[in-house]
Amino acid sequence: MKAIATFLLATPISTMASAVPVTLVYAGTLPSTSTLGGASVANQPFVFTATADTANVTTASFPAGVFLLRHDSATISINGGPALTVLSASETFSNTTVDIVGLAVQTAFTGPNFLDLFSRFSVTDYDFTTSVPQITNPTAQIVNLQQVLATSGGDLIISGPNSAPGTFQATVGATAIPPPPTLLLSLAGLGLLSVASRVARRGG
Repeated sequence: MKAIATFLLATPISTMASAVPVTLVYAGTLPSTSTLGGASVANQPFVFTATADTANVTTASFPAGVFLLRHDSATISINGGPALTVLSASETFSNTTVDIVGLAVQTAFTGPNFLDLFSRFSVTDYDFTTSVPQITNPTAQIVNLQQVLATSGGDLIISGPNSAPGTFQATVGATAIPPPPTLLLSLAGLGLLSVASRVARRGG
């Protein structure tokens, strides 16, 4: 499937009466040929944690019906390792036309625009004013591959098969608790089973 919102162009909208902090947490499995600083991180679980503020919610001029929340800061932890600072700009989008929430990033390739990275989480009419309990999508999608995400640990090149289990949660007004290592290992295991299943089908 193609990305639902590929390039997102933002237009300011009225903000909430009082700004409220938001923590957004994505967890999943990196595709099979991903690298960090030149070293393989293939099929390893990751947690992407971002902080933002409801005062910064905007709408996209294209496509219609999309809310955007630029992240004030973000980190990514791979395979239970230390939290690396994400140097590339990032944001969470909510496409209320199709009720999909996802992560978008800005890279050298996209210029001033943001490109979908991790999406396919179903949340109805989400506008970032309420918390979202952790939801799981067994086929959360890494989209628009071959992106280079700059981090304090080197460039993370995201490349490989683009569908694996993942989770998303948003906590408004408090700090979210990242998924426990056992869940990350389960997600990684499901991702490997998915790859094995595809290989078996080709062989059959």
